Amino acid sequence: MTLALVGAMAPFAAAQAPASPVAAVTAPVTGVLAVEAQVREKPLLERPNRLGHFYGNTVRRRHYGTLNVNAKHSDRPLARYFYIP
Repeated sequence: MTLALVGAMAPFAAAQAPASPVAAVTAPVTGVLAVEAQVREKPLLERPNRLGHFYGNTVRRRHYGTLNVNAKHSDRPLARYFYIP
């Protein structure tokens, strides 16, 4: 019975596997790098808050007087903070 299920699932598993493991990893990274390049071109106060950017995040929070600066810059502020495309 188990072999029959494994045999039936094999075509689905093969169809869902990425063409290349490297391509599956580099696509999201390339997107994040492109967005970060656009963000770096903006003045410090106009940038969204980002994970690990303590100085810039603190300057923006003090300037705007709010904890969630990304709500002004993104329709998905938490996703933007964690670099989720």
